[in-house]
Amino acid sequence: MRMETITIRKVVWVLSVFIMLLFSGCNNDDTEPNREKAIQKLEETDNARDFGRLLFLADSLGKVGDLNEGEAYYWQGYAYYRLKQRRTAEFYWKEWIVAMENATDERGLAVYARSASYLTGLFIRYIDFTSALAIVMPALKKLEAEHYTDNGDYTNLLIFAGCCRAYFNPNDSLANQLFEQAYQRHTDHIKKNPSRTAYLDAVVGYINISYGWLSVKRYHQGLAWTERFGQLIRDYKAQYPDDSAYIDKQWARYNIFSAIGYKGIGDIDKASEAYESYQQTHFSETPEGKLDACDYLMMAEHWKEAASNLGELDKIFVSEQVGQSLEDIQTKMLNKYRANYMAGQLDSANAVANQICQRLDSAIIKSTT
Repeated sequence: MRMETITIRKVVWVLSVFIMLLFSGCNNDDTEPNREKAIQKLEETDNARDFGRLLFLADSLGKVGDLNEGEAYYWQGYAYYRLKQRRTAEFYWKEWIVAMENATDERGLAVYARSASYLTGLFIRYIDFTSALAIVMPALKKLEAEHYTDNGDYTNLLIFAGCCRAYFNPNDSLANQLFEQAYQRHTDHIKKNPSRTAYLDAVVGYINISYGWLSVKRYHQGLAWTERFGQLIRDYKAQYPDDSAYIDKQWARYNIFSAIGYKGIGDIDKASEAYESYQQTHFSETPEGKLDACDYLMMAEHWKEAASNLGELDKIFVSEQVGQSLEDIQTKMLNKYRANYMAGQLDSANAVANQICQRLDSAIIKSTT
C-alpha cells in the first residue's frame, strides 16, 4: 500500500502472531502419537531459534512419515523464511499448497489453510500484492466450499484479501465487507471464549485493518477502525490487567495510529494530543517504538526528531538480524536518508546514502534467491 510518508510494516506485525499458531485437526490412526511428538519437537526447536536444526528436523521427520507431505513442506518453508531465504521459503510454501489443494479431510484442510495464510503474508510483506491476491481469493473459495471456515487462518485470509483489494482500489466496497466479516468473527470468538489467545488474534487483525486504511490515505476509515482497536485493548485490560507490557505496547500503537489519522484529516490539535499520549508509553522509548513514531513525525514534517528516531535502525537491524533486503532499503533506509536530508543534516544523509549503495547489490542478489 503506497503512502509517501508511511512505511509498510504491518505484515511484520501480522507474521509475528502466526508463529504461535498450531496445526488443527487430527487423524485417528497409528501415526498420530508420532506426529504430535514431531510437532512438539519442531516447536521447541523454533522457540530455541535454532532454525538450521529446524530445517533438518522438518526434512527428516517428513521422510520417516511422522509429518505428512504438506506439513513437511510447511516447516521447511518456515525454517527457510527464518533463515532469511525468502525465495526458497516461497518455493516450499507453493509446493505445500499444491500438495494440499485437493484435500478434503480436516487435517489436510488445516495444512492448506495455513499454507495460504503464510504464503499470502510473505507476498504482502514484500509488497507483491498481485501474487498475494492470486493466492488468497482461491483459498477463501476452497475453504468456503469445504465448509472449513471456523478457524483463525480463514479469518486471517479475509483480512489479507481486504488488504489486497484496498491496495489496488481503496474504493473497493468488498474490501470493507471482508474486514467487517473478520471483525464479526473475532468479536464472536471473544464472546464465546475470552481467552488471551482470542484477544491476541483479534489485536493483530485490528492492527492490520487500521493500518491498511491509513496506508491508502483513507483516514476516516482508518480512525474508525483505530477506535475499535482501542476499545479492544480496553476490554483486554479489564480481563487481563496484569499483562502490563503488552497493554502498554498496544496502547502505544492505538495512539500513534490516532495521530496519523488525525493528521491525515487535518485535525492538528488531536494529532498532537495523540502523539503526546504515545510518548507517555514505555514502548515509545524502545528502538521499535521510536521507529514506529516516524510515520507520524514524517507526516508532520518533524524532520529532526524523525532523523533522531531513525538512528535506532542499526539496533533494530542487529536485534532482528535484518537490514540487508530490498524491503529494508525501500521502507527504512530511504526514509532515514530523507529525514536526515530534510533536517539539513547533510553529512548524516550522505553516510546513509553510502550505506544504501553498499547494501544494494547484495540485496538485489538476495531477493532472487
